Amino acid sequence: MSAADWSAILRLGEELLRLRSLPAQRDRIVATAEQLFQAQAELWLDEWLFRLPGIETDPAFSPAPPARAIAQALASGRLYHCREGEQVWAAAPLIAQGMLLGALQIGRAGGKPFRRRELDFLQGLAGHVALAIYTAHRLAVEEWRLEQLTLVRRVSAQLARLTDADELAQRVARLIQETFHYYYVALFTCEAGEPVLRLRSSAPAERGFPPTEPLRIRLGEGLIGLAAQTGQEILANDVSVEPRFRYVASLPETRAEVVLPLKIEERVLGVLDVQSDRLQAFHPNDLLVLRALADTIAIALEGTRLYSALEKRARQLALVAEVSDEITSILEPEKLLGRVTALIQERLGFPYVHLFTVHPNRRQIIYEAGSGARSERYASGYVLHLDRDEGIIPWVARHGQTVLANDVSREPRYRPSPLPPEDTRAELTVPLLYDNRVVGILDLQSDRLNAFAEEDVFLCEALADTIAIAIHNADLYRTERWRRRVAEGLREVAGLLSAEVGVDDVLDAILTELERNLPCDVSAIWLLDGEDLVLAQLHGAEAEAVEEALRFWPETKTYLASALQAVEPTIRRPTDPIGPSGAALGFPADYSSIAAALRIGDRPLGVLTLAHHEAGRYGHEAQAITATFASYAAVAIENARLYDATQEQAYASAALLQVAQTVATAATLEDVLAALARLTPLLVGVQACAIYLWEEGDFRLAQAYGFPEEVEAVLPRTPGEGEFPLLDEARRQGQMVFGLLSPSSPADWLQPILPSTPEEARYWLT
Repeated sequence: MSAADWSAILRLGEELLRLRSLPAQRDRIVATAEQLFQAQAELWLDEWLFRLPGIETDPAFSPAPPARAIAQALASGRLYHCREGEQVWAAAPLIAQGMLLGALQIGRAGGKPFRRRELDFLQGLAGHVALAIYTAHRLAVEEWRLEQLTLVRRVSAQLARLTDADELAQRVARLIQETFHYYYVALFTCEAGEPVLRLRSSAPAERGFPPTEPLRIRLGEGLIGLAAQTGQEILANDVSVEPRFRYVASLPETRAEVVLPLKIEERVLGVLDVQSDRLQAFHPNDLLVLRALADTIAIALEGTRLYSALEKRARQLALVAEVSDEITSILEPEKLLGRVTALIQERLGFPYVHLFTVHPNRRQIIYEAGSGARSERYASGYVLHLDRDEGIIPWVARHGQTVLANDVSREPRYRPSPLPPEDTRAELTVPLLYDNRVVGILDLQSDRLNAFAEEDVFLCEALADTIAIAIHNADLYRTERWRRRVAEGLREVAGLLSAEVGVDDVLDAILTELERNLPCDVSAIWLLDGEDLVLAQLHGAEAEAVEEALRFWPETKTYLASALQAVEPTIRRPTDPIGPSGAALGFPADYSSIAAALRIGDRPLGVLTLAHHEAGRYGHEAQAITATFASYAAVAIENARLYDATQEQAYASAALLQVAQTVATAATLEDVLAALARLTPLLVGVQACAIYLWEEGDFRLAQAYGFPEEVEAVLPRTPGEGEFPLLDEARRQGQMVFGLLSPSSPADWLQPILPSTPEEARYWLT
């Protein structure tokens, strides 16, 4: 091809930019192609790509490609060359910016094929034509956009002056329908607290009639409900093939529909529904304008909401003041938190309200009060771990920052809870801060998406300050009462320092007072006997079970030994060794326990332990209280021991004197043995005594005292070898022996369980 031919192509491009109608551009392209190739030429364009909204013209091209070569070029996206009888055809696709606009075909009769340079020239012409047509169309689109945006600004200016939502909706529907000539325009808004949309206003074309039903549409129902539920635009350019389309009898001519959500950020306020009586009515350019209008309408709706919210906020702040006045006068913590949730629900209109207290020392967040039937079920016992990685509430408790999750499915920190509602869709969690320390959590939940607005955050944070102060005051009141009770307990223990009471009474009183002031399931005092710790007093468990746990669980001895060496009371962590009380009762691995050494100066006396089956029950205050009790208890135990020792010495002296007097006055050996049998239980501290004499190779029962009748009845008078093993063992060893007897079966007294090792014998003896 010559330079003149390329010049002709360049001139064609310039002319196409000046021509704005597709028919004129088509005629000019065909004429140039026929001139350049001396062949028949035909152009086909996808006319829908070039349509401008609101401009009605007769079709310039058939809906489908008119020739086989053009169809093949479009299908393959490449140059197509073929022969049909004596006719030779070549077609090149028109592609610009990655868009397939159409195809240019040339044909020649006589069967003479096109040469390679002619085909290359055809491709060059097609590329140049495509770029020129595309550029001309973009210029037309920009001009059209300027016109439409001017209309949008005009509509927006009228909407901006409106402050009433109903008036706004009526004006929106009418302005859009009159300005852009759509078949039907309607505006729906989301109903607060309900999963439905309400028809605010509609504007039908003159040939249509406004639908009377449904005036309310559930979220997810039809195109309108689905767009509101998902917050996504829905386009149906042919409603006959859209299964979600809902036919409305009063709008029989609807052929295409687009539903645009009205959103502020991710919050859906409503939807704009636009319907047309033409198929494929909504071109990307139409959608551009409608989206701009939807944004404007959403802003206007939000403006009306904010305007009314100002008055609402004033009313709410008055309610906050009213609620604050009422709760700050309540000093009972349980009554306070229950009343707070009731007031928030009643006065502020939040249906699902939950209150938690935060305990940093225990690393726990404890549920205290809430609204709803299921809240009562969890009024006690529902605890969250403060260090839990998952969940909004633990995060807020640790960071002291409010979290608003209007769609919990998009909040990675959210985790379901047993608290109402059953299907939580939105959650607002506010920290209760006092002196920059989180003392509690106010948690609001809803079964609706986007249930909470920024004004709700403001309101709850304002109320949270008051609640935190009220909780602090109630805690001070409760702490003062508790400290008074602790002081009374310490006075009781201190009174034992000078009282003439025994060790057992002192130990029992110490544990009783501790149980009144600290939570515990089991309390125990272990006293040193030589190098071993011996259970001296126990509340809340069977002594045999606890002692057996100490024998068979080596870590329990480690637990007590470390507590004995510790400078201050030890609060057990989940990873620490288990104590004997926890092992005996089968407590979980994270059970709570506190142990304090009993000392007089640097001399250890034993260990005081408390245990509770729940985790995190003891903190710094419990540690301080236990230390104080342990200090008082050690002195009281030492005094009681001295008193018991003095009493025992006096008693033993008196008893020995009585024995000496009895022996001195006894006339016969039987009288002496009878006196010894009677006095031995008093001297030794046993229940009964029997004296057997070894005479002529056999034992003979000489005297018995203190045995129950059923036991004395089975005692053998002259036991033979093996009949009474305890006697046989004493005679064989020539020293004191002992065995475990079963008091429930008198006959078993003759067959006691004898210790098998010296260590076991020592354990039984102690």
